[in-house]
Amino acid sequence: MRLFIETLFPSEMYVDVGGFSVSVPTFVTYLFEWMFHIFFIAVCILWQRFGQPRVQDFSLNDPQISKKHYPNNQTAFPTVVLFLTSMLLPFFLSFTITYFNNQVHSKKQLYWNLHITSLSTLTANSLQLFVVSIFKNLVGKPRPDFISRCIPDYNILLPTPSRTTDVSICRNKAKGRLLQQGFQSFPCGHAAVTTTNFMMLFVLLAKNFKVFKSKDSLTEFVYGTPIFAIFLVNATSVSDHRHFMADVIAGDIIGLAASIASLCLYYKDSFILNETSYLKPFGPRRFFLNKVSEESLSARLNSEGIGEFIFDDDIEFTDINKSSEASKKNVFNSDRQQTIPSLKLSSFLNNMNE
Repeated sequence: MRLFIETLFPSEMYVDVGGFSVSVPTFVTYLFEWMFHIFFIAVCILWQRFGQPRVQDFSLNDPQISKKHYPNNQTAFPTVVLFLTSMLLPFFLSFTITYFNNQVHSKKQLYWNLHITSLSTLTANSLQLFVVSIFKNLVGKPRPDFISRCIPDYNILLPTPSRTTDVSICRNKAKGRLLQQGFQSFPCGHAAVTTTNFMMLFVLLAKNFKVFKSKDSLTEFVYGTPIFAIFLVNATSVSDHRHFMADVIAGDIIGLAASIASLCLYYKDSFILNETSYLKPFGPRRFFLNKVSEESLSARLNSEGIGEFIFDDDIEFTDINKSSEASKKNVFNSDRQQTIPSLKLSSFLNNMNE
């Protein structure tokens, strides 16, 4: 990505947006990231819904796949309810907590935090949906209610004693989608999406409200609500005869891995839950800093438009109150891959005198 951007743009370019100076190469990379994940999620949803899963042979005498089939509107978490409670609700809470964070001291920092909250949630869901879609169609495991979906024709003679057959015995072939979904038991998509979003909410709550530093058991109980929501959806996925326990555990592992990957990608020290600072994101990606760092100190002092570089990797947000207003405005002029020391004319003159 860095090579592509530095080839596309010969030098750093800035535009003024709402009173803020925005790097055009940086903006392009994040815009591409947003578009990629949205497109990727759409493709995964369509492939999972209309793709042909692997069709396995099954036994009509298997009690594990002979459970009663409940229509979608009779389950505890239908598709619409799952979307509202397991995706929109935790995202809304995360967005609200980020917006009203009293440790944020500037609009620039606030807007960046909101952007990272949204992008990290989108990335985590993109990752988990990709893995779930792959395995659902690749494994083709029958659901616990598969026989009820199939409605087999028992007049067809089958070899004994196993009576193993295929979908040719099913009478509801007109409802092909219902039958295809019967082969998408592994892994549990409900568990994956719930674990992904509520784990990200849990980490945000734990970091921003210092849950693990408080001695209040009631507070810790309230902030344990995301974990309770995960277990609730897991339990109903089994009780609705949609998934086996192994499917649910696999979905939880996928969701946990996706949330961890997204948090580590966008946030600093995201799993040190007892520290004093809030869930602090990395600063924006920056380009062309190698060219700046190769210049001499005097050339950098005489060049226009560079000013003072302050990097969020080198400062603590607890010290921002003590810093100048100019330092707060430049707190996100950062690069995660390298650091350039703060460039101050006063320190340069002091070094000259020494």
